[in-house]
Amino acid sequence: MRITNTKIPSAFRSALLYFVLGAAAFVCYLFPFHFFYQLSIMFGSIFLFITAQRFSLLLTVLQIAGVHIAAMSMPETQIHVFHTAELIAVVLLAQLFKKNRLMLYDGLYWLIVGVPILIGAHLFRGMPVYTELQLFTFAMVINGLFNAMVAEIIVKYVPALQKKPTNQSMMLTMPQIILHVNFFGLVSMALMILVTGGQAMEQQAKKDIVSSLRDTNLSMKQIIQSYSSQQLRDLHLRNVILMEETKGSLLKQADPKGHGVVMLDKRGLILSVPDIPGSPPWLRPEQWEFDKNNLYLSLPSRGVLLADNGSRWKEAAYIHMVEVDSFVLYFRWPLNKYYMDLYVSYSLQFQNVLYIAGFMLLLVFFLHKVLVRSIRNLIDATTDIPTKLINGERLQLPSNRLYEIQLITDNIRSISGKLGDMLSQSRVLAYYDTLTGLPNRRNFNEHLQNLFSTTAADSEVSVAVMFIDLDRFKQINDTLGHGVGDSLLKQVGQRLERYIGQNGMVARLGGDEFVIVVSPAEESEIHVIARKALEAISEPVRVDEHELLIVGSIGISIAPTDGNDMDTIIKKADSAMYAAKGAGGDTYHFFSSVDARSHAEFFSERMFIEFELRKAFEARELELYYQPVIDAKSQTVVSAEALLRWRHKEWGMVSPAKFIPVAESMGIMGALGEWVLEEACRQNKAWMDDGVGELRIAVNLSPTQFNKGTFVQMIHEVLQKTGLPPRMLDLEITEEVLAKQTETMKADLNLLKKQGVRIWIDDFGTGYSSLSMLNKLPVNGFKIDQSFVRNLQNQPGNVSIIRAIVQLAHIQGWGLIAEGVETSEESLILSSLGCAEHQGYFYGKPMPPEQFAQYIRERMASEKEGDLDE
Repeated sequence: MRITNTKIPSAFRSALLYFVLGAAAFVCYLFPFHFFYQLSIMFGSIFLFITAQRFSLLLTVLQIAGVHIAAMSMPETQIHVFHTAELIAVVLLAQLFKKNRLMLYDGLYWLIVGVPILIGAHLFRGMPVYTELQLFTFAMVINGLFNAMVAEIIVKYVPALQKKPTNQSMMLTMPQIILHVNFFGLVSMALMILVTGGQAMEQQAKKDIVSSLRDTNLSMKQIIQSYSSQQLRDLHLRNVILMEETKGSLLKQADPKGHGVVMLDKRGLILSVPDIPGSPPWLRPEQWEFDKNNLYLSLPSRGVLLADNGSRWKEAAYIHMVEVDSFVLYFRWPLNKYYMDLYVSYSLQFQNVLYIAGFMLLLVFFLHKVLVRSIRNLIDATTDIPTKLINGERLQLPSNRLYEIQLITDNIRSISGKLGDMLSQSRVLAYYDTLTGLPNRRNFNEHLQNLFSTTAADSEVSVAVMFIDLDRFKQINDTLGHGVGDSLLKQVGQRLERYIGQNGMVARLGGDEFVIVVSPAEESEIHVIARKALEAISEPVRVDEHELLIVGSIGISIAPTDGNDMDTIIKKADSAMYAAKGAGGDTYHFFSSVDARSHAEFFSERMFIEFELRKAFEARELELYYQPVIDAKSQTVVSAEALLRWRHKEWGMVSPAKFIPVAESMGIMGALGEWVLEEACRQNKAWMDDGVGELRIAVNLSPTQFNKGTFVQMIHEVLQKTGLPPRMLDLEITEEVLAKQTETMKADLNLLKKQGVRIWIDDFGTGYSSLSMLNKLPVNGFKIDQSFVRNLQNQPGNVSIIRAIVQLAHIQGWGLIAEGVETSEESLILSSLGCAEHQGYFYGKPMPPEQFAQYIRERMASEKEGDLDE
């Protein structure tokens, strides 16, 4: 038999809660908490107040009526009437103002209605406002306030008891917490003192009475036992002389103020002191309550009004019975003296409790003014700190004499200073190239967009865009190393900026591509700037012991002559640049002057690449290489990046930088990317099954793949088909994708991340990302671009930038991988900065699957040998 978990319906839970609250209220009324001499308090209204906060007005009134009608059969009927009136008044006020301020409403009820009715009822009957009434009034008021406060606290701190809990209703304010803690502590302490003190005084009074009665009984017993047998017979026969003698002896023992002694035999009353006709009114054993050891409590019947129940105790007394021979003696000891002393004492204590409560309210008000106002001023000053820091606003943090608040202020000031530095560094990363210090692609795009906005308003203003590509840079980079290549790019960027000066904006788009933007653009001026740029590039560049010669190709397009939008102008400048490169380089071409032949040759080569690439894709001649990612501390392989390679039968290895853009333009990037993903996942699962090890596999995603609505579904199908767990897959997106993020893309990445797939930002720092963008995407981490890592030991600026990136990543919980690690020095510096995972030629070049598997096995074998050596 299958057992299924069934959820209890909310209606049933509400009905059960309603019943439990009503039952708890009735039990509390059934068993009130007695203090002394019939003074008691009841806690039933706590649960009825909670009912009022949780259920509708009708259900609340029905529960109040039901509980108190059932409670009317109990002795404290008048008390229940007042409790009913109190509850209805407070519930109506709570319904009217829609606020959980039960204690305030209860205080208003007693101040305006409850106390005046109590006093008025006694004055109407011609009864003075004496101590008993004051005491009972104080007790009722404090009882009501305490119950309202407890209910208010319970409802506030237990959201499930609220009718419609919201974020605002569950919030706690400082004044509420201070009021709850202080008032609860004060009233609880007062009630504890009343209980313990009252019981102690009652017991002490009883102890004194019993002691006095015992002494009196002993004296009378000795007197009667001193009588002879004849005297005892005469006493039974009501001998007048002997009765008078005995009465005299009793008068010596009895206090005339309420005390009394009665002597009986089997025939009835013999004598009583004080001497009154007939039987004394207190001699009614059927109305006595047995205590113990022949001790009884004589208490008159209840009165009509509340305070009458206290006045009963004025006539109350303890009765002690003693049997001496054939006589029975009853000694009456009144409680009036003790009763009045206790009532006066506690009436003053209740007054003091109310006075202290009022003082506490004033104290809370003062703390609210001093403490809460200070905190709110601090909140106002620190609201939206990042925006203020980005806008360059100075934080005006208020000073405070409270040590703790001033300490918080100082901490916020320190944190905001560090955050300002981080934001400044992030702005540098977002808008400036870290290698050359020139504006980057994002900066260029925004600047050009602003210029086009100007030309839209004024058609006579022109904008010239000059694309610059360094010829033969790749050969220098591959031959002499990336460090030399970076130094070359840095010097060329500095020269361009120096030569162009204020005539235009110089930016680096990435790699060996630079761009110059000039506006307004006169054709004669453009010629001068282009020649200066070529001169700056062609001058020999000295890097260490190498003297390098390099030339550039410049393509120029001008708006609005060559186009009216930014994308068109950029594309045409790019085409003109390829035409200049096709002309042998070290020259510049305007798009308008590029002849049809140059365009034909350029597009002919592109079409040939497209044709060969399509054949290679359909014939599955493309292949994946894998480059390891190493944990520098443990020297273990933690993941591998899948890299697409094309080995042409005639051209050899074709650079991805050459065929990937062609694949994008052909529209096959989606299918190509899906094949890469499936092949990488299949290969990783095969390695896992062969015991090579559990490694995360990283796959690069192109912007084209994000534009498809079936992107997430495609990944799910690939994972299901290959059997690779989602946690073993890393997806790398470029900063270009990050810059064009959409709500749909964020939702897709969120879904993938929740299912275990990890999201990484590739080539971080190359010009697109910013802190605000990273915070909007569900990324697990990012890969630091190799331009930050190369020759790191000689780049203190890059060390500072990487340190800031690492600190930011640790704060945000992002992972980090450093790309382009080629030397042990770079690896050691990165490890010391806190970047643990490294990727680069120092640890391994991209390898075919079989070679990569052998690489993993060899590292695993060396690790085991190292363990054995240890």
